Amino acid sequence: MTSRRRQMDGMAPRVGSLLTIAGLIFFFVFCVEAGDLEEGTDWWDMAQKIKAKILKDYDISALPNRDFNGTTNVTLYIYPRSIWLDDATQILTISSINIMIWRDNRLRWKPKEFGKMGYIRLSPQEIWKPDLTLLNNAEMKGFSHNASSFLLVNYYGIVFWPPAAEMKVDCPQDLTYWPYDRQTCHLSLASWTTNGFQLNLQLHGGKNASKVKLSMYHNKFHHWRVENVTMTRNVFKYDCCPETYVTLDVTAVLARNSPSFIFSVILPGLAIALLTLIQFSLAFDSSQKLALGCLASFLACLYVIFLAMSVPPLGTSCPIILKFFGQTLVLAVLSVALTCVVLKLSFLGISLSTTPPPPQLIVVLTSPLARVLLLQDVASKVKTSFGMEEEEQEGEEEEAEVAGDKVEAQQGADTKKPRHLDSWRLVAASLDRVIAFIYIVIFFVSAIVYVARLA
Repeated sequence: MTSRRRQMDGMAPRVGSLLTIAGLIFFFVFCVEAGDLEEGTDWWDMAQKIKAKILKDYDISALPNRDFNGTTNVTLYIYPRSIWLDDATQILTISSINIMIWRDNRLRWKPKEFGKMGYIRLSPQEIWKPDLTLLNNAEMKGFSHNASSFLLVNYYGIVFWPPAAEMKVDCPQDLTYWPYDRQTCHLSLASWTTNGFQLNLQLHGGKNASKVKLSMYHNKFHHWRVENVTMTRNVFKYDCCPETYVTLDVTAVLARNSPSFIFSVILPGLAIALLTLIQFSLAFDSSQKLALGCLASFLACLYVIFLAMSVPPLGTSCPIILKFFGQTLVLAVLSVALTCVVLKLSFLGISLSTTPPPPQLIVVLTSPLARVLLLQDVASKVKTSFGMEEEEQEGEEEEAEVAGDKVEAQQGADTKKPRHLDSWRLVAASLDRVIAFIYIVIFFVSAIVYVARLA
């Protein structure tokens, strides 16, 4: 008997690492010293006798280990059955089976004295249980297990409790890469009233980190795909107290399951982006560019409204795709405005064309920068017209002085072709090219970021 008990002492710390749920139940039912019940033994009658013995003078509020500074080791297993993250409230809900195993020396008996009965069932209200608490619970009502789940106790005092639980925590979403975002949510479990010297929470096998098995997870086809769930054991101290405190932190990584977004978000967005690129490729002073720019601006505006309605209302960041099309809308509108300015200068622009742009700006725009902006033709016209206008101005002044009729000379000058028109067109075209360059950079940077995220 003594050798058997020593073997059991060696097995108890390793129970979690060696057995699954089915194996644990098998352990309590069959793999005990008691063996089969003696012939003629009434199971229920014997169970009542065992309960009367072990629960006599039992204090449900006292820790199982009565020794001074004694520690009760509790091993926790979590088997998720359903995991859901609500976009509207940003609350993560995990429905799981939380299995806890510990030893209570007050619940021991000798099977030979009770017809070789090796285990009994007890209700949660009859014996001590760990006060496991979800520290970052999202609901004020607290975290409680299913009280209808019975506990299995074997003759050696090992308690097996597999209650169902529903845990809810706040999980702020990082929507940077929406709709292909991944969210990491954290749960922190600990004892509410005991320290680490009194109640020591453990993972199976005594590890400090382990991966949660998803063998019981059944809700696999919905909005979120569970990529990984891990548990980590952390021990820390407060400055005020010498005792240690133990927490079991659960980290769940979820990826948004969004196959329909390819056709509802990505492809329409690419079509609008391509339309905007075509707009910038047209001649800066063409009416076709104006019409296409108005169309691209209208579609971008509608698309931004659609994204604003589709993106979760809460979040710690703004999606890249929403920023991109917001910037696309602004740049498309600026391009349309510049096209209108150029067309007005070409057909109606009398007042501006009589006022020259800043000479330093013209020098910069007619430099090699014009070749970079693909505006060599306009820049060459500006250089030619600039020299001709100076000669015409000198000739007109000489004729006015000789004739003595400066009023007629001024009227004749007003009827001539408006001066500095090409210079202002060069300024507007350069701004349009700069806007196009900014848009192309934003487009490719956003595309690279998304492709890297998907890879």
